[in-house]
Amino acid sequence: WNRNNNRWACNCDFQSSPITVFATEDSSFRAISSELRLLTKYEGPINAMVGAYWQDTKRDFWQHIAFANLEDSSQSAVNRYQATSKNSETEGETISVFGQAIWSITSTVEATAGVRYTHETKDSYFLQPYNNAGVTFIFRPSTDPLGVVTAKQTFKNWSPEATLSWKPMEDVMLYVAYKSGYKSGGFSGSGINSGFSQNPLADLSFEPEKARGFEVGVKSTLADNQLRLNATVYTYKYKDLQVDFFRSDIFAFNTVTADAKTQGAEVEVQFAPHAAPGLELHG
Repeated sequence: WNRNNNRWACNCDFQSSPITVFATEDSSFRAISSELRLLTKYEGPINAMVGAYWQDTKRDFWQHIAFANLEDSSQSAVNRYQATSKNSETEGETISVFGQAIWSITSTVEATAGVRYTHETKDSYFLQPYNNAGVTFIFRPSTDPLGVVTAKQTFKNWSPEATLSWKPMEDVMLYVAYKSGYKSGGFSGSGINSGFSQNPLADLSFEPEKARGFEVGVKSTLADNQLRLNATVYTYKYKDLQVDFFRSDIFAFNTVTADAKTQGAEVEVQFAPHAAPGLELHG
């Protein structure tokens, strides 16, 4: 069980003039999840791991913004000095099942292959309940036919993986792996329903992010368990990488997607010399 509440107030253009931009936010997120795994330990060369995961989430979002020295004395005390306000909510549920086969080809060579299936649903809404009359051309009011945006999203994904590893000696393992990953799609609950937008549902919704690629590496414990040395070379391609972007055509921040590639190398060292108990060096 996890709950997070984020509240802030800011002078958001960092100026001291009377027409500066002020904003406050109150955003809460709650998640409940559970995972169950079963791993076999047969004496034969083949074993398996299976499991299931469940998660239930809810996010509530409020934001109030004042700028351009706008005031409407006919409004309540809450709205009098506001330019716009936002309210959104997303409720989500994730169910995932996964399995992996483990094959000890020899005493030093092992192969694993598996797949994860994910099914997600998200129900969201977004509205701007108050807008000063002077900014309704930018911030679409909730009374507009497109002013209340709702989304019922369903995402499904299969993510396979496979690894081949070799232990030339007891404390050294070399491996090559194919991996794929998945990041949920969703709804920009903190975005803007812009008066310039012709399709606010499409602007506020975004697709899942997917990655696939290869790794080659070594994991080792050396020097009588004093030195841990790991190294990896990797390359991954991303489809629909989620990026926050300011769209000048609709004057709004949105989460958009793009294709990308990342590749590189990592080296990790941990040294704990027997001659100096308690000392650890990391790099």
